[in-house]
Amino acid sequence: MSLHRWIASNVQYGRKLVGSSLRGANHGRQEFLQGEPFVPFMSDAAVRALKHAAAGVCLGLVGASLSPRRRTRKALAYGALGGALGFGAGLTWRTRRLTASMSHGALKKMNSVRDERWFEKHPINYA
Repeated sequence: MSLHRWIASNVQYGRKLVGSSLRGANHGRQEFLQGEPFVPFMSDAAVRALKHAAAGVCLGLVGASLSPRRRTRKALAYGALGGALGFGAGLTWRTRRLTASMSHGALKKMNSVRDERWFEKHPINYA
């Protein structure tokens, strides 16, 4: 097999894998939400994650105030970093079941494409 043909084959396989994973993730999202719209679910999760963001800001400010050189810019930076980390952690926690459903759907679809490719490369001869 020439290099050009091998690259083309692998690029085509990669596209099929990406496409199947996107379809599987979409199916997992629809299965989890059961007909409910996506945006309100994420909005609710973001609003609930604001509590974690506030806690992160407080922890960042406390951490900055404990340093021997107290500077306002440093405290603001630590507070912002703590808030961003807290918000990210809270949002991740609130959407963990959705993420699990989407990843499960993506893996299931990708495995079918992988199996199809394996059977193309290793045909079974029953005769």
